[in-house]
Amino acid sequence: LASITNPKGAENLKNDLYSNARKARHGDAIVDSTKLENNVKNYRNELQKGGSAPFKTASLKKLDEIEEVASKGTIPIEELEKFKISINSLRSGLYEEFKGNKAGRKLAKSSLDKVSNIVDQSLNEYGKTNPEWEAFYRPANEVHGAIAQSHKARNWIGRHMKLIGFPTI
Repeated sequence: LASITNPKGAENLKNDLYSNARKARHGDAIVDSTKLENNVKNYRNELQKGGSAPFKTASLKKLDEIEEVASKGTIPIEELEKFKISINSLRSGLYEEFKGNKAGRKLAKSSLDKVSNIVDQSLNEYGKTNPEWEAFYRPANEVHGAIAQSHKARNWIGRHMKLIGFPTI
């Protein structure tokens, strides 16, 4: 709700939390990528069942990118953080990509959510070894999610206000 009433304040809080998390992260922080690689392979196999479909494309590409970086046995935490950002960016573009295809949009979002969860598992492993980083990174993600939800709510309200003849925000 705060991100609707004070969007710049919520954005500033998110940016501050991410900045503090970066400062708390050791510059060369890495995590073992064995579980990550297995999870990527398992989910790719699941996605490939039934052949190709437009809703699978972004997730399969992102899985390929993750696997390429994780194949060295370890993966830098900074890289995982950047994967989270790119996954969130892909999710935010789904409405335009699947404009008239609500079912496809939901399937694509669900698929990207699973890829995001795979990345989160590795980030959680690092958080266990660096609780100071975790104390900033997790709330930053929560604020980011709240901002995204407020944008969805604001857009929904705006669309429905137009339908009943009220001026939009």
